[in-house]
Amino acid sequence: MVFFVCEGCNETLKKNKVDAHAARCRNCWAVTCVDCQVVFKGNDYAAHTTCISEAQKYEGALYQGPKGAKQAKKNPQERWMDLIQSSTAPEAKVNQALQRIAGYDNVPRKKPKFLNFLRNSIGVTGVEEKLWTFLETEFNKLKETTAEPAKRPADDDDAAAPAAKKGKTEDDEGGLSALASHVKEYLNKNPPAPAVDLSAEDKKWHKVLKSLVKDAPDQKMGKKALRKAVIAKVTDKYPELVSDDMKASFKEAAKKAAFLGRDGDYFVLQE
Repeated sequence: MVFFVCEGCNETLKKNKVDAHAARCRNCWAVTCVDCQVVFKGNDYAAHTTCISEAQKYEGALYQGPKGAKQAKKNPQERWMDLIQSSTAPEAKVNQALQRIAGYDNVPRKKPKFLNFLRNSIGVTGVEEKLWTFLETEFNKLKETTAEPAKRPADDDDAAAPAAKKGKTEDDEGGLSALASHVKEYLNKNPPAPAVDLSAEDKKWHKVLKSLVKDAPDQKMGKKALRKAVIAKVTDKYPELVSDDMKASFKEAAKKAAFLGRDGDYFVLQE
């Protein structure tokens, strides 16, 4: 897990918390990696998924690495986690869910366990299938680009082993290739919706939402109680936002609020 320090207030942040922190910290112009001390401006930090070892950190230019050792090859789970922590989904709601799971160290790689993890462990609902589709597609692309070219066998005996291994690999990858083809077809027919910028009205609703949930006990409020309190405060503070259907306006504002999560019938602050 990579950690960063805000250059504006010196708060230490997990990678998946940087965006939320930048939204509320007026002085956050960049973040610095705790290990390598590299400064990242804007969203450049998103590509920083792994960092130097403790030996490299403290030995600096004297570090030569283990003698005779080669760079360790990452296993599928490590490549899966690197993908989750470095990717950005094109659809806003899917990307919000992606940023939430990027803070975990061991996200399941199989679809049933992955969906169960999203729904039951962190309460992500509504976008879990789209998130799986996006990650599975990107993971298959990664496997294709990192595959090693086949070596020419020296003779017939040497060719037997690679041929057997290739046959097994083709069997193992057949299912994933078929799935990747299906995913590509699905995305062509159902392109993700572009991210929508928040309007001035949305920001006013969100300001009221955030302040009420933040001040609530345990930073959580029931849906009906929150709706009633928000509508009352918006009506009093922002009369220009009053409409014929304030409940619908509340529902739309809550849906766009990335800082809100759900815990059963309660809204909770995710920061």
